[in-house]
Amino acid sequence: MNNDKNSPDYIMKDRATRLLNSCATLLRRPGNRRLFFALSLLMYAVFIGSGRNFGHAAAAALFPVVTAAVCWGWKAGLLAGLGAFPVNALVLHTIGYDWRPGMFSPIGIMGHLLFVLQGLFIGLVRDLYCQGQRAEILLQEQIRQRSEDLDRVHAVERRLEAVLEQSADGVFITERDTEKILMVNRAFIELTGMRREDLVGSKPYCFMPVIGTTYRSTLGDEIEIDMQYYEKSYRVQQQLLSDGMIRGWEYFVINSRGELVPVEANVTHLCDASGKRTGAISMVRDVTERKRAEQEIGRANEFLNNIIENSVDCIIISDSTGHITRVNRAGLALLGYALDDMLGKTPMELSFFEAGWYETTAGDRIWISSDDIEAIFKRMSEFLREGSISNYASFLRHKDGRLIEVEHNISMLYDQQGNPVGSVSMTRDRTLRRRMERELCRQSELLSQTNRELESFAYSVSHDLRAPLRSISGFSAAIEEDFASAMPGEAKQYLQRIQKASERMGLLIDDLLKLSRVSRQEMQSGQVDLSALAAEILAQLRENAPGRNIACTVEPGITAQGDENLLRIMLQNLIENAWKYTSRQAKTEVFFGRADEADPRAPAHARSRPIFCVRDNGVGFDMAYADKLFGAFQRMHAEQDFPGTGIGLATVQRIVHRHGGRVWAESSPGNGARFYFTLG
Repeated sequence: MNNDKNSPDYIMKDRATRLLNSCATLLRRPGNRRLFFALSLLMYAVFIGSGRNFGHAAAAALFPVVTAAVCWGWKAGLLAGLGAFPVNALVLHTIGYDWRPGMFSPIGIMGHLLFVLQGLFIGLVRDLYCQGQRAEILLQEQIRQRSEDLDRVHAVERRLEAVLEQSADGVFITERDTEKILMVNRAFIELTGMRREDLVGSKPYCFMPVIGTTYRSTLGDEIEIDMQYYEKSYRVQQQLLSDGMIRGWEYFVINSRGELVPVEANVTHLCDASGKRTGAISMVRDVTERKRAEQEIGRANEFLNNIIENSVDCIIISDSTGHITRVNRAGLALLGYALDDMLGKTPMELSFFEAGWYETTAGDRIWISSDDIEAIFKRMSEFLREGSISNYASFLRHKDGRLIEVEHNISMLYDQQGNPVGSVSMTRDRTLRRRMERELCRQSELLSQTNRELESFAYSVSHDLRAPLRSISGFSAAIEEDFASAMPGEAKQYLQRIQKASERMGLLIDDLLKLSRVSRQEMQSGQVDLSALAAEILAQLRENAPGRNIACTVEPGITAQGDENLLRIMLQNLIENAWKYTSRQAKTEVFFGRADEADPRAPAHARSRPIFCVRDNGVGFDMAYADKLFGAFQRMHAEQDFPGTGIGLATVQRIVHRHGGRVWAESSPGNGARFYFTLG
């Protein structure tokens, strides 16, 4: 047949096909089929009613048979053909025909057999046509479904490619037979530094290191690729072949700079619908930063381990179940155990004991009461509740059974989610410190007793010395008064020297008592206006010497924390010294105020504190003797030039030291003196 779409045969066939399709579509509905069969019965009745001969009656039965076969198939056509004979007989009998001669004639029997064959044949043709239609519809549906599936597959492929392209991990896909790379994503291109067209179609060996070559890695170290490296890779590949996937495979990739990049890969086989392996997909991640962080953590752990092992304190680390997992050398030495004996124990095994008498490692014998044990449990309950305890004084049991007096600092250890994972205990042996504390208490008591004895001695000496001094002074004055006219001039000079020595002895006793009181006097700390004290002292000195040409300066607003009475004594000694050693100057210049804190001549310990200064324009002194300046009874000038006992500056130093400060001086002969001090 001509297949040209414009040929008459093709046009006729196309029209017939469309007509049949339209009829088939019309007859698909059950209601339409019943309607057509009813119309065929109506036509049969019309033909029977209008015809007056046997041929019309026989031909009219053809309509229901054909309609039944067309509407319902060969079974309905067969039944309709078989039913045509009795139906025709009944109808003919009803309308008054004698049906026997015609229907039992050879032609009648052949006609009814023809009805049966026609119903069967037309039904079979109808069924074959319907099956072809259903097959064609099913085929078209399958084609449409396959097309949609392909569209979905392509959409999934596009989405997968987009996802892989946006992945932060490098991805490449290889084919099984050729082992060539079929696809790479942007992250892998950035990882290797190679072009996409150079990677696709090549084998993975293009970015793998070469055996026997030394490379510099992105971590900065030098690495030589040897056979052992590739033997390990071969074992991993064998595992991949057997398991179909591998996780956490670490190897090296060469980047565009020729550096080794440490990577971690997850590789999975790709299989078709039958399960046959077609290739592999590798997800590759650059782990340079992770390796660098691991190195830093390793160094930090090593540093921490060194700290733990070299600590002089006992350090015990326990896990979440309370069992000991680590003890440092100091802990083993303190407790007398070997490491294997300590691991697996609980700290409570070392600190739990019953009430009774115990010997300590310090050689003492002590009583541990039930109250002491209860106090231990209370502190441990506090630790479990608060997560840490500090300065917890207790006892640990040595391996030999003796008790060790210790002080604990215990803290709970937590993971990143805040869950407790263990604890760390830092324990210090208090045995030596307790010995020192007891010795210190004993020495303090001895010192207090000595101070009391010295105070009693000072007052006793003062009282015992003053009486002879008064006698010497009084009798020498009486001798001079009663026998002055009879005494030679040299004897009078001796008496005067005795009187002056007695007066000086009295001054020395007074100054020694003052120095003693400065050391023993209890301090009452408060805010002290040093400027006001200095101005008051200078005003009294001016009042006692109205004829002196004086230029004194006091910087206002200078305050300090300290004992007002002691600070007054200190300033009085410094300012009176300045007053005394400027007495021979035409104009007395005395200054009190702040000094330059950035002065490079100031001691290093004083540069972070306010520095105060008393300055004068007096005779000064030689700095070669400055180390004796603040000693008791030490003088820089002769008594006849500038009288004094040599106690004043010793008193100043003692007061400054009691306030936690420092005092020093600078001077040169003839250029005045500068006394600096700080207060803690």
